[in-house]
Amino acid sequence: MKRKFIFFILLLIPAFIFGQTWRSNVDLNIAVSFTDRSDLFTNKDGNHVIVHEGNQIKYYLFSYNGSLVRSSTIVSGINEDQSLAKINGNNDYVYIVYKKGNKIYTKRSTNAGQSWSDMSFIQLTYNSSNGLDTWVDGKGLNLTWSEYNSVDERYDTYYKKLLFKKTTWEPQKRITDTSGDNGGAPTVATSTDKVHVSYTYGQYSVYNAGTSKLREKYGSTWQNPESVANDAYRNMIAADNSRLHYFYFHQVNNGGLIFFDLYHKSRSLSGSNWSSATRLLQSTNDPSIYPPDRTVSYNNDVHVVYSDPFGLYYRKWHNGWGSQVSLTGNTISSNSISANGNDIYVIWNDSDDETIYLKQCDY
Repeated sequence: MKRKFIFFILLLIPAFIFGQTWRSNVDLNIAVSFTDRSDLFTNKDGNHVIVHEGNQIKYYLFSYNGSLVRSSTIVSGINEDQSLAKINGNNDYVYIVYKKGNKIYTKRSTNAGQSWSDMSFIQLTYNSSNGLDTWVDGKGLNLTWSEYNSVDERYDTYYKKLLFKKTTWEPQKRITDTSGDNGGAPTVATSTDKVHVSYTYGQYSVYNAGTSKLREKYGSTWQNPESVANDAYRNMIAADNSRLHYFYFHQVNNGGLIFFDLYHKSRSLSGSNWSSATRLLQSTNDPSIYPPDRTVSYNNDVHVVYSDPFGLYYRKWHNGWGSQVSLTGNTISSNSISANGNDIYVIWNDSDDETIYLKQCDY
């Protein structure tokens, strides 16, 4: 009997250690409107949050439990799509990237947001953009963005990298420089010696989707663009240590009502065969207004958040998808997810309560 009891306890220990526990929602007491957007990066200092609120971008540092440590205004007098501002980092490096007019600016802090240094700005050829995304790896900050070419009436996607300890960006690459190619709304991810940039070919409205494409850099060579999904509207990529994950939206017109189905595919980083598509969600939320977000934790699990009109949802990939978790039943307008080690943090702009909430999952 004693041995059986001990064996039973040992069986419970792994479930206790490796299970997930979502803590209660924490109100960060930041008043936001429906059009405001927020973004999140988490490290040993806590939760770094930026909020594009009206014509300002504000920075906040919160402890893990949601207590305010410090705040500051990063820039004022900015008149842009609120989604064109990101915060990201690695260890002590924290970066804020934002578009203002025909330039992209970057600020860096190495002291948990107490002070910020200006990096070199990126001069854009055209003023209009429909996407900006960042990904940080062990070498530096990776950035992709789009510009609307008003002469040729098309979007183009670009990529740059800023190495740690450097203040000047490396030369840029126009991702859509192959003959006949174009596209915007890009996202970026990196893996060992590889850069992955996704974008969507064509013009963008709920009635005009395009081909979702991927272009990759192996070592120093950019490969030809690869079509991943047809009739797609927006996409998002992530890379763990063995697989590339591709998320995209497919439109469905059901009796005049437009739905956006969120799908996922993956393949080996060294392979070319994609898995079958898995539908994660069907929603009437336009992903250009309610974009999903992703992060990769220390153990190389991929974590995503996405929304529909009835709430915000979370899912984890660990050799396959886990069950869907409902984080809130309220209406949200913006969400972001971040990992610190294997712990996961999510923030969202709650349109019902007009504030930003934080939720933590302990693994």
